[in-house]
Parts: sequence; C-alpha cells; structure tokens
Amino acid sequence: MRHRRPTKPSPELQRHRQVRADYLRDLARIQGKADPSPPSPREIPPEERCTTCGGPTFVMSYGRVCSLGLHDG
Repeated sequence: MRHRRPTKPSPELQRHRQVRADYLRDLARIQGKADPSPPSPREIPPEERCTTCGGPTFVMSYGRVCSLGLHDG
C-alpha cells in the first residue's frame, strides 16, 4: 500500500483559513474575551519526582520510572 503525501493547500484555502482566523480573533476582541493563554505547567509533588534528576515520573508495575528517559534508576 502506497503512502500518499498530503497535498499542499490551495491558495484559495490558505486565504479562507487566514480570513477566518482574523475574523475570529477580531470577534473575540470585540466581545472582550482575552486571547487564550497556555495553561501554567502542573506543579509536580516531591513524591512524583525522580530521585536522580528531579524530573517527572510515571508509575509502572515495579515502581516509578523517570519519564525523561535520560538515565537508569
């Protein structure tokens, strides 16, 4: 089975998307809605941190594993 490369959007479609994005942005500004800001990163409790590097961990059947994957242990 061949993999099909995605086709490049036509100039008409690109313009349509840009006009729509501009419209929605201006509408949100008129309605007084703030631009969506990214959520603040979750604070990791000390018991969920890696003891070696301090990064986040995830639970496996045999214990917690560093999710950064940079080291063993």
